[in-house]
Amino acid sequence: MAAEIKQIPVAKGFDRIYLPGEIETERERERLASGIPLTKETADELQAVGEAYGVTPRLMDLVQK
Repeated sequence: MAAEIKQIPVAKGFDRIYLPGEIETERERERLASGIPLTKETADELQAVGEAYGVTPRLMDLVQK
């Protein structure tokens, strides 16, 4: 059935057809390989919380540029 669905012509403006859960599975693989992207604002907040509890994570090394 999945193969049949994937054979349906893709609607204009779309690259492909996704099955339920497929986007989430791809995102999980990407994040396991590359980590979870953080904005500078989120990293700053986490840094402040860590420092308040005596933890000094190096989050700024992980922030998306």
